[in-house]
Amino acid sequence: KFYNETVLHQKLEPDKVFTKDAARECFFCQKINWIHIDGDSLARDVYYDLTELFGMSWNNKEKTLEDMSFQGKGNDNMPRFSFSGDTIKHLQKSPNWYGTSNNGRVCPDLWVYSSGLWDHPANTSLERYRERTQLLADFVNDNMAENTMNCQVRNKILRHTTPYHINEYKGRNQMTMKYNAIATEILLPVGFQYVNTFEILEPRKDLSHDGFHYTGPGSKWVTNAILNLICDVD
Repeated sequence: KFYNETVLHQKLEPDKVFTKDAARECFFCQKINWIHIDGDSLARDVYYDLTELFGMSWNNKEKTLEDMSFQGKGNDNMPRFSFSGDTIKHLQKSPNWYGTSNNGRVCPDLWVYSSGLWDHPANTSLERYRERTQLLADFVNDNMAENTMNCQVRNKILRHTTPYHINEYKGRNQMTMKYNAIATEILLPVGFQYVNTFEILEPRKDLSHDGFHYTGPGSKWVTNAILNLICDVD
């Protein structure tokens, strides 16, 4: 299995637990050839999880590197993966991946978007966050219209920001939920599905090794929830 069943003794959210083979089959059948993830180090864990499905391995040191933007290379047996922390840090009219090319493709087949704990609430007001999120929604709407570049991302996933389990930071969790609510309000009407990672991981302090990262079983369970959204679970 993709995760450690003995650690995840409490069923959280997904209806189906994906093996690596089932996940790869899903990506093949759905013709998912380019996967892009926007977020902070917590969302970056999703990048590690997804690449591990295709045979890549990472040690703990590599997972703590502060590389906040990189492009992976796909091949015949593996999609292209890319990650960036830039989209969630600046006001911009299009995601940072827009304008890059993957064998002629102008947009990814799967886009996982998440804001980040270090992005709010300390560094970004609710008003500015709403404005930035609305720019992303406008981009999606503009490119769904006729006579445009037709950059229609088929699979758009909103990954809610996760909670703190550090006592001195727990007061920020109420504000984090407000940011999650804003993102849900703005992005779902333009075709995003969401994974309520706050709700999934709020009772699972045991899955965090430092009080706010969930690298390993917790992150993989979130990644499994994402697979449930984009794959046929019947």
